[in-house]
Amino acid sequence: MKPFLYALNRMQENESLRPTQYLERSRSLMVDRLGMEGPVPEAAFAHGSVGLIADHTHYFDGFALMLQLRQGIAVSIRPSKAEHSRLVVEGSPEVFLFDRHETSDAPLEALVTAVLSELARDTWQVDLAVVAAIPPGLGMAYHAAFCIALIRAVEALIGIESTDAEVRVRARNILDRVAGMPLSPAYAIGASLPDEGPFVLIDTQNGEFLRLDVPSGQRPGFVLLDTGGANQFPPKGMDERKEATRRATAALQGGGFSRMVTLRDLEHKDLDAALAAIPGRLRPVVRFLVSSNRNVQKLTVAIRRQDWQFFGAILKIMQASQVNDWSTTRPVFTEPVAQAERLSLDGIYGVVQTGEQGMLLIVGQPFSLPSFLDEFRESHTNGIHDALIL
Repeated sequence: MKPFLYALNRMQENESLRPTQYLERSRSLMVDRLGMEGPVPEAAFAHGSVGLIADHTHYFDGFALMLQLRQGIAVSIRPSKAEHSRLVVEGSPEVFLFDRHETSDAPLEALVTAVLSELARDTWQVDLAVVAAIPPGLGMAYHAAFCIALIRAVEALIGIESTDAEVRVRARNILDRVAGMPLSPAYAIGASLPDEGPFVLIDTQNGEFLRLDVPSGQRPGFVLLDTGGANQFPPKGMDERKEATRRATAALQGGGFSRMVTLRDLEHKDLDAALAAIPGRLRPVVRFLVSSNRNVQKLTVAIRRQDWQFFGAILKIMQASQVNDWSTTRPVFTEPVAQAERLSLDGIYGVVQTGEQGMLLIVGQPFSLPSFLDEFRESHTNGIHDALIL
């Protein structure tokens, strides 16, 4: 009974707030840090949406499987007559100053500038307060949730109302523009949805999505491990990976797959023939991307069967593929991945990198995850910056 109660207490400590509570915290943060100047701030919230297998859809229009979170991001905003806009983020003592009319290399400031330039053509500056219960290390998932919440808050500020579909399209366009390249729409779609599901299957070619519901008492548990990635937007090396994907696609089109438009058109049963038709340096790219798309279907089957051991096994296969065929893994991942595999008989099903930066997603029996975290922290004091039980 003691381990059960211990695990329950740990999970309750990490229980997330309701969206209305996030909104109040963001408004209070603005007043506490930036004063009572101006009107009452408008606020909006967006849920986090983590890619279980989704990062491959940055490179072609495939299928993505997202984990919808209770946690998310709230943004408060109000107009300001000051010379600069001000941004405060819960947990940081700094007040970030910037001009909303000028470009910025900082991702959040750049997104603010892009959203305001599209929606609010007035010349006033703004004050913003951000309360985030998901880590910036999630990269695209973090920035998509911020962008969705910001768009909704700005629309409330200027008195317009868009449908969820319109907000999704606007967020996708803004994220692409700020990144300077096309990105997967899966993250903006996921962040625009409530935390129902908890899984969502997304076709990134047409933007359609399907909720995959599992009764709450039969769902596995998840933990995010933050290994301190660079938190770049877009992630480091994405332009090189996109160019490698373009070269691989062109090689296939010239090597017997002339009808193929994108890698989405390459069926998994033809993968071996496709690999034999292209230069060796391009084979890991095609193998990783096509297998990722195929593994989304396998995860969907596992969810519908509620076969969490099979679910975890697919994630382990995906992680091995990232190590062998892709270029986003880091040495710090080695030990948590190995420990998750060692504890497979103790209720830890699998582990996979998410977000192409510094985050690992651990899946297991809900009451096994707190002890996994404590055991890992005791034996490895370096390399893990934070952990979040979802």
